[in-house]
Amino acid sequence: MQERRELVPGKRTNTFETSFGVDDITETIAAIEANGGKIVMQPFRIEGVGELIYFEDTEGNICGAMEYEHGLWD
Repeated sequence: MQERRELVPGKRTNTFETSFGVDDITETIAAIEANGGKIVMQPFRIEGVGELIYFEDTEGNICGAMEYEHGLWD
């Protein structure tokens, strides 16, 4: 659990914060941007877990995407 925050300045998150597991964070970023989304938090490495981004879709929803370290969940 964490406090509500503003991943996008001036836009306080007031919903459940969703994150998706992805196979390749670089390909995910490219797909998000190619389809009109915006990266609102550049890749952030969580040691021992993987790389995390947050993005805003074309309808203004904020979501996370995490590429987990290989072997972590195998």
